[in-house]
Amino acid sequence: MSNIESTKQKILARAAANFMLTQVSISVWKGVKLNKGATAAAAAAAGVSCAEAGRLYVDILGEHHRDLKVVTAAFAELRTYLYANTVPFSKTDSGKQARGDLLIYTMRVPEVMARLKELKTNALNLLDLFLQEYDTYVARAINGPLSSWAADHYPSAEEVRSKFEITIETPRPLTVPDAAQMSHLPATMAAEFAEQHAAKAVANLEGAKAAAIDAAAAHMAKVVKQLTDGDRLHDSLVTLSSAHAHTLLELAEGTDNDPRLIELAELVRKQVANVNCADGWSHSRTKKSEARRAATTAAKGLTALSQEIQSAPAEVQIGGALADLW
Repeated sequence: MSNIESTKQKILARAAANFMLTQVSISVWKGVKLNKGATAAAAAAAGVSCAEAGRLYVDILGEHHRDLKVVTAAFAELRTYLYANTVPFSKTDSGKQARGDLLIYTMRVPEVMARLKELKTNALNLLDLFLQEYDTYVARAINGPLSSWAADHYPSAEEVRSKFEITIETPRPLTVPDAAQMSHLPATMAAEFAEQHAAKAVANLEGAKAAAIDAAAAHMAKVVKQLTDGDRLHDSLVTLSSAHAHTLLELAEGTDNDPRLIELAELVRKQVANVNCADGWSHSRTKKSEARRAATTAAKGLTALSQEIQSAPAEVQIGGALADLW
């Protein structure tokens, strides 16, 4: 086994001991419909084609669209939680991140799954309450501002229910077949297949690492902007900073112990998320200034690290710190 292949196997063994995989599917009904007549009229008034004018959509429940938004917001909350607590693991053949497997730090699986179940239950309960009144909402919309619309513009309550979905797969171990598991094959073929499985898994791990770094860098840039000229500071600036820091630490400690990533994650954890809530920045110029400086440094460092990872040859992308580990 070459040094590169040995390195891959060590990384994968470490990752398998620290991560699990799951898949989560979320879909919603947005309650809007294209108004072709209004689109055509707007295009004619502007003297352009419909394609150039864009598309005009109608909230078909009228004033009760706000009741629908209570439901879609609950589904969106689950998606937001996933964004902050998992990392995309699957990649397409082109190397881009694909929807599919999500990586979860094993020690946090009980916490994450319990919260996902809680958010799912809440979202489905709100959906049930909404559907109990749905026919009334439709009747009011048809008899109100949307009276010119025919009733067949509206799906039935059961059709609406079918458009909402939350599916959470039971977490499974992160496992990669090795040659020993394919002993029934010729040794050279088993070794070749094992190498291909390992290469794909390492690429997915590197993709997860890059995705987490990019997401953290984008959030740091947002923190800098908001702390510089934002009118309102939301608590999510703090909570997501903390979540990104923990995700980066988990990825580093669960794979190659990259000291650069650990240092940047600790900077975010200690100096960006340096208050309990956004009011802490509003009440302390010192804390606000410290967080802004740290976020600026973290954004630049994370962006540089991401660019370095993506431009490096595949065989050296992960494992830069392996000499310190083994």
